[in-house]
This record gives sequence, structure tokens and C-alpha cells, in this order.
Amino acid sequence: MSPRTLLRKACLILGVLQIVAVLCALEQPAHAYVDPGSGYVLLQVIGSMFAGALFYLRHRLRRIFGVAGSSAAENDSVVQQDVQQ
Repeated sequence: MSPRTLLRKACLILGVLQIVAVLCALEQPAHAYVDPGSGYVLLQVIGSMFAGALFYLRHRLRRIFGVAGSSAAENDSVVQQDVQQ
């Protein structure tokens, strides 16, 4: 690992630690009520974001690499052409 890469990683780690320290130092009580169902709503939002990202990336990668699913009709026409030849 080059010294420059090591220095970048060290700066990133120190920056994150500084942000965490500031957030901990400025913490204040919330004085709010969160009902038990709110956690499930958060899990649903996270799950649907994950599923949407997988769907988007799958189709984007197929488009990039030119991989397309072949239908049964395409397979039948290819088989018929091979048989005729």
C-alpha cells in the first residue's frame, strides 16, 4: 500500500471520528414519542429501497453487458431454422 493511499485512509477515519465526537457532544434529549409500529415502517422503507436498487442495477447491468433473456418463441424459431438446414 502506498503512503499516499494510507494517508487518505487515515484522514477519512479521523474525519469520521471527528463527526461522531461532535454529534455525541451536541446530543440533546428528544422529548418525543415513537410508537412501536414506527420501526416496522422504517424496515419496510429500507427493504423496498434495497429491492428497488437490486431491480434497477440488474436491468442496468443487463443493458450494459448486452445480456437479454430469450423468449420461448425465439428458441423455437432457432430450433426450426437448425432443423431446416
